[in-house]
Amino acid sequence: MPEWETIMLCLDKVNVYYGEIHALKDVSLQVSEGSVAALCGCAGSGRSTCLKAIAGAVRPKTGTISFRGRDITGLPAESPAIVQVPEGRRIFANMTVLENLQVAAPRPEKCAEQIEIVLGVFPLLRRKESLLAGSLSGEAQQMLIIGRALLAAPSLLLLDEPTHGLRPDQAETVMRCIPAINALGVTILLAEQNMALALAAADRCYIFAGGQIEREATGELNAGLTVPEVCDGF
Repeated sequence: MPEWETIMLCLDKVNVYYGEIHALKDVSLQVSEGSVAALCGCAGSGRSTCLKAIAGAVRPKTGTISFRGRDITGLPAESPAIVQVPEGRRIFANMTVLENLQVAAPRPEKCAEQIEIVLGVFPLLRRKESLLAGSLSGEAQQMLIIGRALLAAPSLLLLDEPTHGLRPDQAETVMRCIPAINALGVTILLAEQNMALALAAADRCYIFAGGQIEREATGELNAGLTVPEVCDGF
């Protein structure tokens, strides 16, 4: 990591247990300000648990989690500085796309301005803003959920399995929006099982297996990794 990069998020030897199950094992990672980082790996590898620990949904037994130099271990996410988009598309199905965004806007006086920014990131939502959210395709619903999170103007956006349940073409459509979100100045940490898409989108990837980080790749190294290589030994 270049010395001029500013570290936004730092995990140091984080261990999380679910009862007797050791879900995260001495996980240490860093996320630079303004970057896109990915937690890759197969199902049950610890990626989602890592996001939950950062958001304060689960408390580590040992280790520390720091956000911009402040210890946030076990604390609820510093909304709106840290916003998590959990797995699953939780929308108001009987409300329009625009209404879904309006009810999520935290500052009514800037509601229109904030929504315009979101619609700029997701042109598909602009074309469908008058439709009921429940009638949208899977990728459009995922965009809507992410768009609602962006209305809080987070510094760090946690995306848990943003392509879960989507067809390959739909998953690619969602992941192509990552650079536009990042261009707003939002740092992104995503947990994604579709490793090919995650490796293409991220500046830095942490490859999880069995609750621990098995491998790390950055920049040009990502382009040289294939999904079979990443999964090798899982």
